[in-house]
Amino acid sequence: MFNISGSLVDTVNLTNPGYASVSLIRASDSILQGFTRANEEGKFELAVPASGRYLLLTSHPSFATLIDVVDVVDSHTNMGIISLMSRKQLLAEVVITDSRAIIMKGDTVEYNADSFQTRAFDNVDELLKKLPGIEVDRNGKIKAYGKEVKKMLVDGEEFFSDDPAVVSQTLRAASVEKVQVFDKKSDQAAFTGVDDGELMKTINLQLKDNAKKGYFGKVTAGGGLPNYWENQAMMNSFKKKRKISAFGIMSNTSTNGLGWSDRNKYGGSNSSFFNDEDGGGMIIVQSDDSDEDSWNGQYNGQGLPKTWTGGAHYSNKWKGDSLGFNGSYRFAKAVVEGVNNSRTRYILPDTQYVNTDKSSSTKVNNKQSITTISDYQIDTTSSLKITLGGNYNTGKRNDNSVSETVTMIGGLLNRNNNNQEFESEDKTVNIDLLYRKRFKKKGRSISAGLGGSWRDKANNGSLYSDFNLYAIDSAYTINQRKDNSSNALIGKAKVSYTEPLSKVANLELNYTFALNNNDAKNNSFDRIKSGAEDVEVFNPLFSSHYVFNAVQNQAGANMRFDLKKFKFGFGGNIANTDFKQEDKLLDTTYKYSYLNFFPKVNFRFNKSQSTSFSFWYNGQTRQPSIAELQPFRNNTDPMNVAIGNPNLKQQFSHDFRLDYNSYKMLVGRNIYGGATFSVIQDAISQVQNVDESGRRTFQAVNVDGNFNGFLYVDYGRKIYKDLTASAGVNGGFTRAKNFTNGQLNINNNLSIAPNLSIYYYKDTTFNFSYRFNPRFTSNTASIRKDIRTQYWSYFQELDGSVNLPLKITVGTTIDWNIRQRVDPNDRNNNVFRWNAYVSKAFLKDRSLVAKVFAYDILNQNVGYTRHESADYISENSYNTITRYLMFSLTWNFTKTGGDAPQGDGIIIAE
Repeated sequence: MFNISGSLVDTVNLTNPGYASVSLIRASDSILQGFTRANEEGKFELAVPASGRYLLLTSHPSFATLIDVVDVVDSHTNMGIISLMSRKQLLAEVVITDSRAIIMKGDTVEYNADSFQTRAFDNVDELLKKLPGIEVDRNGKIKAYGKEVKKMLVDGEEFFSDDPAVVSQTLRAASVEKVQVFDKKSDQAAFTGVDDGELMKTINLQLKDNAKKGYFGKVTAGGGLPNYWENQAMMNSFKKKRKISAFGIMSNTSTNGLGWSDRNKYGGSNSSFFNDEDGGGMIIVQSDDSDEDSWNGQYNGQGLPKTWTGGAHYSNKWKGDSLGFNGSYRFAKAVVEGVNNSRTRYILPDTQYVNTDKSSSTKVNNKQSITTISDYQIDTTSSLKITLGGNYNTGKRNDNSVSETVTMIGGLLNRNNNNQEFESEDKTVNIDLLYRKRFKKKGRSISAGLGGSWRDKANNGSLYSDFNLYAIDSAYTINQRKDNSSNALIGKAKVSYTEPLSKVANLELNYTFALNNNDAKNNSFDRIKSGAEDVEVFNPLFSSHYVFNAVQNQAGANMRFDLKKFKFGFGGNIANTDFKQEDKLLDTTYKYSYLNFFPKVNFRFNKSQSTSFSFWYNGQTRQPSIAELQPFRNNTDPMNVAIGNPNLKQQFSHDFRLDYNSYKMLVGRNIYGGATFSVIQDAISQVQNVDESGRRTFQAVNVDGNFNGFLYVDYGRKIYKDLTASAGVNGGFTRAKNFTNGQLNINNNLSIAPNLSIYYYKDTTFNFSYRFNPRFTSNTASIRKDIRTQYWSYFQELDGSVNLPLKITVGTTIDWNIRQRVDPNDRNNNVFRWNAYVSKAFLKDRSLVAKVFAYDILNQNVGYTRHESADYISENSYNTITRYLMFSLTWNFTKTGGDAPQGDGIIIAE
């Protein structure tokens, strides 16, 4: 262990320049090795990783930057008194260096990318792992100073999307000049200058000038045993403001693409001018018998996947950057073959029973999405933004299942054979127009937006179900064709006006008009024999045709106060919403109207640049979905029958949130914590009745007394130059009421989960991370106080890699999941998965890499999940990817300008 110490002195005033920044830089390659601050007396001590020659850089806002050469030989090196010169006394011939590794400007932390060593062809996510205060997990999730990064921009704009995982895995680290981390205000707040309290942790990647001309990319071809393949191609081309990118991936392993977020991630109705808090959630959820598959482009471990995905991106600016265009197209095809075995123990007031289900499925999904964003800066005070988006999705699905229900002593209650086949088509178009105008008086502005979307869905297929109810000696067969369709037209117009009342106070007024028109048909046709022919007969009991329309008028006012370190806002919206629901089959109409007040309060106290405390309160509603309202029986699963409730009320929730965040950049310390709490009035819950055959009928109802709370805290600190550790705990409690067989059931759920993480990143030589996350879960139900479901689970995750001589890299990952048994029949509770790889780089620039990757070396991977509540415990085992060996060859190509100069120090700037 080595260290350096010394004392800083002002040569003119003979005082101690306290809190100066002291940085240690390796002389051989100008890589930052450590940094600290002098105390108030000007004394400092700095750890040194190894002996050798270093540069000691000392900087202070009032003094000239000083660089000393120091040779570290002994365990302790005392620099003695180091004299600094006041900038006021600085002579013309004195040279000041301006190389910077980290700069703090107000609320923005800026990293000089070249001061942090990465390999020649690393993506941005590898660069982020090297930056103090930034964490990147193996799934691409990024945290900055304890908060999840929600947006990632390139030169201030979207690149494919603002999804951090997409951007960080697409761009190359060598093309980045600066990484800027900040709390992004909403677009509306940034335009008006009036802080609305909404902040989102954001990273902006500022590209090097030489990277904005030329191209780079990579191609990977991989094949494995037994019968696995993984191929990728990616290319980026830049020329000043123009960016062109494309990628393609085909794989039947866990590498399935860069993620496929919903339409709000890729434009469409993604204008922050229209936000959910305005209307308290006037959302009408459609429902039919279709498979609402939420595949997002990532493999979740269930089934055996085959995927083909790709996309293209183009953006440019013209006329002095006053006219901009940003467009992206993406497509994906996924084929997943799944086998699932489930065992569920249901807990009733007077009995228990067990349901087992063995099923297989084949799913084919095709998704296409296109988004364009056009910006026109009309003049220095006004702008127009047009966002267009569309999606076209198709799918096929075939499900086969055999299930049976038995008593706890083995008595057979029912058996069901079920087969479903469906084909679906889903089309969506979105458009947003947004006009903004700033007036001469600072803070006075007007914004007007018009948005709309159209959606058309069709779902056709068949249902065959053969089931026996042994308890009542009855048997049924369902043989039906399903013909379902729905369409929706949604529109919204909003005007917002801001007026400064003083230097610290601003008033915001807004008005919104919204409409939501839905038409949903669910038709069932019984297939029966008529002589020698099969005929179809319309079945009105399991059919429906509903038209559901909603019109909302809403007005609101909000006051904002900005007192530098303290920001405070309060206000609310009043909304009148009229609903009309028509049952076309029964020729009945339901009309109802709601008048709601949506209050909101928020304040934020910024104690310093790096320490803040925030509080939010919002009141909002949730409207019932069509599936909950419509009084028709859905027989897709004859053992679980849903019944609509046309008298269902909307629910109203009071949501509170506290948030504390503090970080110290120079010592790599961060503390963050917070709490949320929600109380729900007229919560939409459920009444369920289970008969003697185990057949379950359920209906949505309103209840009072539901609430939930969540608490979390985490402390992280750099222990040594390259070693960081964090520890924390989170816990939650939920109380939810429902009714089971006529009895009120109060469900209490408690979870407590401590966590420990260790990260070690040694330049590009050695990386190591370890995470330990135990969790305790407890569920109780008032209908069965004698039964308590509680257990511990333990999850451990280890990642590591090391670069060896001869351009060889070795890496490994281990996942170990241990679950305490809650039932003697539980199986596959524990999973131990070990992966490893060896790679070797070729050519002078290491642009060609050969890799051998072994997945699940011990062949221990099993698909297993557990779900539980107070009245049931369910475990599922399913087929998943197991042991394979993959051989791949990757070629990285590039043609850009020269390398940017490397930074060699730290300066803190206000």
